[in-house]
Amino acid sequence: MKNLKYTITVLFLSIGFFVNAQNEANFALEGGNSFLTIKQKFDDKIKGSLFINENFESVKIDDIPIQYPARYNGYTDNFEVKHLGKVKYIVPSLESKVQVHFTNSNKTYKIYKYLYKGDLKAGFFVILSKGKNYDFTLKEKVVYVEEQKPKTPYEKYKNPELKRVKDTYYLRLKGSDALSEIRLRKKDVIKFFGNDSKMVSSIIKKNKLNVKKEEDMIQLLKLYDNQTR
Repeated sequence: MKNLKYTITVLFLSIGFFVNAQNEANFALEGGNSFLTIKQKFDDKIKGSLFINENFESVKIDDIPIQYPARYNGYTDNFEVKHLGKVKYIVPSLESKVQVHFTNSNKTYKIYKYLYKGDLKAGFFVILSKGKNYDFTLKEKVVYVEEQKPKTPYEKYKNPELKRVKDTYYLRLKGSDALSEIRLRKKDVIKFFGNDSKMVSSIIKKNKLNVKKEEDMIQLLKLYDNQTR
């Protein structure tokens, strides 16, 4: 990618998280995940940020008792974690289910499998709601926008930028191993539930839910969960 280059060194580790006798966590990732050492070279003209929140904030990783400063990179889809004076990285893999919880904001990210253009991938998603029959999540993303050179004397040059784009909703229902993107529109939501579409349509109508609203969508899922075995 022009003007935004990454030199990546991958160190593969096969063991899970563990804590030593001094209660210091030795960071290794489950299921063959990897740490990345990333050297970032930026053109000074690039605006914006790679991160959803620029500052490092306190997180709890899985059941490790110690909390660490971390931040989520919405461009590369990985976490940066400060550990023993160094920055280390949690990178998604299909074998991992690492969970990162921000203690101050009560916001939780988890690695899920998901379908993207027909391919099975792994990534970090924000958990919005979970039940015995569903996982409802949000995908945050930062994209790189190329510079825009003027085509006429009346247009202005636009610098390249890193831009936070609109969040995308993903849902997993019982029987599926992966999240799928869902648009919060009534007809799309009803269709998503397949054989349970009539039940979902009835719940929406009976409870006067507007599934375009995140809170109403969560209510729908909870009501659906209660009616599904």
